[in-house]
Amino acid sequence: MLRRIGWLSMVPIVVYILAYVLLLGVRPVSSPDESRYAEVPREMLASGDWVVPRLNGLRYFEKPPLGYWLNAVSQEVLGPTAFAMRVPSALSAGAVALLVALLLSRAFKNSFVTITGVLASLTMLELYACGTLNILDGPFSLFVTVTLTCGYLAVEAKERRQERRWLVMAGVGCGLAFLTKGFLAIVLPVSVFLPYLAWQGRLRDVFRLSWLPGLVALLVVGPWAWAIAVQESDFWRYFFMEQHVRRFGSEKAQHAEPVWFFLPILIAGSLPWAFLLPSVIKNHVKAGFQSPLTRFAVCWLIFPLLFFSMSRGKLSTYILPVFPALALLIGSAARELFGEQHRRGFRLGCAVLGYTFGALGAAILLGAWLGPFGLDVLSHPPGSLWGVGVGFLAWGGLALLAGRASQPAQKLTLFATAPVLLFMLIPFSMPPDLPKRFPGETLAVVADRVDAQTVLISDRSYVQAMCWVMKRADILLLGKAGEVKYGLEHSETERHLKHADLDEMLRDPARSYDVVFVIDDENHKRYLAHPEPDWQIERPGMLAMGFDSNL
Repeated sequence: MLRRIGWLSMVPIVVYILAYVLLLGVRPVSSPDESRYAEVPREMLASGDWVVPRLNGLRYFEKPPLGYWLNAVSQEVLGPTAFAMRVPSALSAGAVALLVALLLSRAFKNSFVTITGVLASLTMLELYACGTLNILDGPFSLFVTVTLTCGYLAVEAKERRQERRWLVMAGVGCGLAFLTKGFLAIVLPVSVFLPYLAWQGRLRDVFRLSWLPGLVALLVVGPWAWAIAVQESDFWRYFFMEQHVRRFGSEKAQHAEPVWFFLPILIAGSLPWAFLLPSVIKNHVKAGFQSPLTRFAVCWLIFPLLFFSMSRGKLSTYILPVFPALALLIGSAARELFGEQHRRGFRLGCAVLGYTFGALGAAILLGAWLGPFGLDVLSHPPGSLWGVGVGFLAWGGLALLAGRASQPAQKLTLFATAPVLLFMLIPFSMPPDLPKRFPGETLAVVADRVDAQTVLISDRSYVQAMCWVMKRADILLLGKAGEVKYGLEHSETERHLKHADLDEMLRDPARSYDVVFVIDDENHKRYLAHPEPDWQIERPGMLAMGFDSNL
C-alpha cells in the first residue's frame, strides 16, 4: 500500500515552492547579516575584484569568497534585490533535500522512506530559516553535505572505480566548503568519518580513502588561496588565528555561550519533527543500528555537535550541517514511525504538538485583537501578529488531524505540511517598528536626500545597510569599529571618526559638502554636543541627520 502513493512525490515540490521560493523577496532585508552578505558581493561586481572581499571598500577577511561569488552571480542575473540575495540559500536548501533523497533511496529503495526524509529536510525550522535568509551557512551546509554524501557512497562502493568517482566528488565538495567558510570544511568530515569507519571496523582504510579527496580539495582551493596570498599577505594569518583559533578557544571569543547552548537549538530547530524524535530514537535503538546509513547519520549528528559545543564562540546557525543527519534518521524510520508499530507514539506527539501550537496561535490572536497590533495580515510593509497567530493555529490543527489520520501517506502529508502556512505568513509578519533590524525603508528615505558629493557617516549598527541601500563603499565610520576594525586599521585613507572629529567637521565654516549620518541610540546620546541639523528623521533606535554645506 505504501508504494501506491505516487501523488505523495509531489508534496515536497509544492512545499519547496511555497515555503522557499514564492515569497522569498517579500520580507525586508535584515541588518547586519543580510545586508553584509549582499554588500560584499555588490562591491565585487562594482570593483571587478573577485579575489579580495571588501565591505564598505575596506578589507573584510572574515570569510573566503565563494559565498560572495554565488551571491554576486545571483545579483548580476536577477538584479540587486532581496529575492536575488536569498536565492543561493534557497537553492542550497533544495539541494540538501535532494542529497538526503539520494542517500535514502540508495540505502532503502523505498519511496515512502525517501519522501519522508526530504520533507523532514524541507520543513525543519532551522533548515527553513537558514534557507530563506541571505547568510553563508546555507551554502556551507550544502557543500559539507556533498562531502559527506559522496564520501559515504565511496566508503560503501563495491567497486574501486565507483569509489574513486565518489571520492573525487567528495573532494570537490570539501574544497567548495572551504572556499565558503574555511577550515571547518576539513574538521567536520573528519569528525564524522573517523568514528564511522571505527564503528564499521575499517579504521585502517582512513589513509586510502582520504588522500584523493584531499588532493582534489587542494586543487579546488589552490588558485584562490594563492591569489589572495599574493595580493594580501596577511590574509591567512588573520583568517586562521582570528576567525578559527580565537573564536574556538579564546576566553574573549565572539558570541561566547555555555557548552549546552546547542541542545535547545537542536530541539527547537528540528520542529515539528522534534515531537517524533523519541519514537525515532526508540526505533533505531530497537533495530540495533544495523543499517550502515543509520550508523553514518548517528556519527554525522553527534560528533560535529560535540565539536561545536566545545567551541567558546557559538551561534544558532553553526550547527546547520548536522540537520541533514536528523532528516536521514527520521526518513530511515518512516515505515515504522507512520505505520502501526508506533501508532500510539505518533498520536501522542501530534497531540502535544497540536494542542501546544494551537493554544499558542489562539493566544497570539487574542493578544493581537486586544492589543495594539491589529494590522492587516497581508500589509506591506509587513508587520502583523495576526499572520503569526493564524500560522500557529493552522500548524496545531493540521498536527491534530495528522494524529487522527489512518493512512501513512495522509499522516505524513498532514504532519509535514502543517508549518507551511506559518512559513508563508512570516514574511508578512515582521514588526514595522524595528528599523535597527530592518533599516532599509528608512534608509531609502534618507537616500533621496543624498547626492554623489554628500559625505556619508554611520556607526557599526548601520554601516552595512547604508552601503547596500546607498550603493556606496566610502562611508565614514563613527565610534566603535566593530567587524570592520581590521579593514579600518589597514585602510590607505582615514575612514574612522571620533565624535570630536565629527563635531569639527560640522563646524568647519569652509565645508563645501553636505553631511548625512545615521546612528543608533548609543551614539545619539553622545551627539547632543554637535550643531543642530538642517533635517532629521527619528525612528526607534535610529537617528538620521543631514547638514547642508556651510558655503
